[in-house]
Amino acid sequence: MPQMRRLSESIDKYLNGILSAANWPPDVRTGAIGAFLPEPPDWAEPLAEVTWRMSHSAIQARSLPRQIDLLIHER
Repeated sequence: MPQMRRLSESIDKYLNGILSAANWPPDVRTGAIGAFLPEPPDWAEPLAEVTWRMSHSAIQARSLPRQIDLLIHER
């Protein structure tokens, strides 16, 4: 993630230079900042919640593999 942020900052500087040289309006240049900034995937928050719940309930965490196996077998 830190490497992706550094790459995004480099791309922002490069694009800002190109847009400045092409005399684009400042609002377009400002809107282009962060276009390549990495964002967490949509499933990151639900995964964090499941992980938090499992860490607070050892009984449910212990039975989860068996329940998943039964679910897969049923389907």
